Amino acid sequence: KQGIEASKFCPAPQVNEICCAPSSMGLFHTRAATMGSPTDNKNNHPIILPKIVMIHNGVVWIGKEYSAKYQGQTDTEELMWDMTERGEVKALEEVSGSLAVAYFMRSDPDVLKVFRRGSPMLWKQTRKGFFFASTSSALLAMGLPEPHYSLPENQLCSIEKGVVIANVTVEDKSNNVYSWDEEGVWAGDYCDY
Repeated sequence: KQGIEASKFCPAPQVNEICCAPSSMGLFHTRAATMGSPTDNKNNHPIILPKIVMIHNGVVWIGKEYSAKYQGQTDTEELMWDMTERGEVKALEEVSGSLAVAYFMRSDPDVLKVFRRGSPMLWKQTRKGFFFASTSSALLAMGLPEPHYSLPENQLCSIEKGVVIANVTVEDKSNNVYSWDEEGVWAGDYCDY
């Protein structure tokens, strides 16, 4: 594994080729850092558990102990176990920290769900589907022109075959207050995060 900017990892020609592949969904994720060793693939996204597959940007605290079930060492996996044990909405209501997630339940693999609280999540819809990223620069690098839209805070959005099929407002019971300023965030040696 080697560090690389998201805009270099997924330039437009390769993304267009991937997007034309016969599939109803794809989850791609690049990041500058990870909890746990980045050379252990169990710590790299997407994280795959028996009931759920997820990518996550941010840092979360659950306050429940699921370590006996862990395959890797990430906070993402802790959130995923909480979602499968207590239910998606209940876990998202009570999670502390900052997160932007895209996931699907393995029992319903054609429905992509996205949610954010604190962390950025921008989206763009084209005839090829919905695309999500943390920054406009990442969407631009994939050949997706502006305008880009921000997913509203605490909104759980379900997408099937490129169409929004449900929106649920998730109550924030975490008592956390976050604000996001894309210009003020440090991305290390990378232009994207």
